[in-house]
Amino acid sequence: DDCCDYAEDCCDYAEDCCDYYFPGSCLITARDIITLWVARMVLAGLYCLGDIPFTDVFIHANILDGKGVRMSKSKGNGIDPVDIIDNYGADAMRYVIADMQTGTQDIRLPVTAICPECDHHNDLGSTKHGRNIFCYVCNNCRKEFDVLGTLADMKQAKLTSERFEIGRAFCTKLWNSARFAFMNMENVVSTPRGAEELAYEDLWIISQLSRTIREVNKGLENYNPSYALNAIRDFFWSSFCDWYLELIKPRINSKDDASGEIAMQVLALCLDQVLRLLHPFIPYITEHLWQILKEYAPERGLGNLAPLEITDQLISAPWPVPFPLCEDPDRDVKFTVLQDITRGVREIRAEQNVPPKQKLVVTINPSDELWNLISEKAYIIQALAGIDELTLKAGAVRIPGSAYKLVSACQIFVHDVIDDEAEKKRLKEALIQVDKEIEICEKKLENKNFVDRAPKEVVQKQQDRLSEHKANKERIRKSLRELGD
Repeated sequence: DDCCDYAEDCCDYAEDCCDYYFPGSCLITARDIITLWVARMVLAGLYCLGDIPFTDVFIHANILDGKGVRMSKSKGNGIDPVDIIDNYGADAMRYVIADMQTGTQDIRLPVTAICPECDHHNDLGSTKHGRNIFCYVCNNCRKEFDVLGTLADMKQAKLTSERFEIGRAFCTKLWNSARFAFMNMENVVSTPRGAEELAYEDLWIISQLSRTIREVNKGLENYNPSYALNAIRDFFWSSFCDWYLELIKPRINSKDDASGEIAMQVLALCLDQVLRLLHPFIPYITEHLWQILKEYAPERGLGNLAPLEITDQLISAPWPVPFPLCEDPDRDVKFTVLQDITRGVREIRAEQNVPPKQKLVVTINPSDELWNLISEKAYIIQALAGIDELTLKAGAVRIPGSAYKLVSACQIFVHDVIDDEAEKKRLKEALIQVDKEIEICEKKLENKNFVDRAPKEVVQKQQDRLSEHKANKERIRKSLRELGD
């Protein structure tokens, strides 16, 4: 009754409700004091009160330095969070700490000391000691610095870790992507929509968003913040930024008001949900972007299809819930096929060093099962792969100058991107080189002394290299056969 003023009103099971919302119901601790503290608290609670003091125990990892030593102030190998915030930002620090928390396995966090004289980052594992074990000599300017502030006549270095750069990169990506979204939002209103009004890519991205919400909830319920954060990151970076944003650019810039308005609505919906999902991990940037989003899209949602409740502050916004009306596993599978084909064309472009701005001429010979899908959704492949002319042709064969790839039961031919004779010459030279590598590996593995005396991991490495070279040889032969040699 003390922990919740409305315990009796919130549900029929008041005691369970209070236990669930009681702040101390989950004990957060490292694994090294489970027997010294956690178990004794349980035993004392049962013995003295006949009850346990908490319902869940979240056992987190210990953070070690680059040498595998637990961080400690007395050892001088710990990092001051304030220094990390000064260099990378509070959100970047929270992001990396949550991302590293994958279980009870200890985490190594390499530490570097920023020289107060020249700002050089010194790896403490390779930096020489000065007057004592907490005093080091900078590898760049050769001046001494202190890491604990024990010497009054010496400047103290800040300890940091470049691993937090990952967090700053993600925060920068979120910021830039949100800015791009705001630039393409204009007079967004919350107009109720039916599924039949939305484009194929609109329904797909909302379905992916709904699946992501389920995965995030799963990770948080299992006390696995890294799993939850990775689910959000994969959706935001890949599905939302790399695919959906690229697809809707023509719709937003076109004169088709209806299609453009729907695209902006879905764009605002996705950004709204991404900010809510990321808020526990990076609260400052998400709260700031939330205030800007309110200016461009004060009303968001798609009616009953994807309802949203908007609040002034993100911290008080309701947690996202899935959108079952937009989920369709069959559509998700079909869109994956379109993505695979797009990646196939992109890989050919990269392999043949075709500039990104150069439009391609492509012929696809799909299987009977995929013919209708690719025919109807060819615009997706064209837009994302930079294709000027896309033709579907049953029984298509390679013609001179074309690059070939087999993807998802579809034969892809990208025309006028290679010189057949020059490519044959390059592949033959590569075949000679790979044969030499195979011969070297085979001689080593045929040497009984090497196999018997060398460490198992060294022998295994040679076996893996041999397998890799043989697979590469088969790929080269296949390419030569496709070129008619």
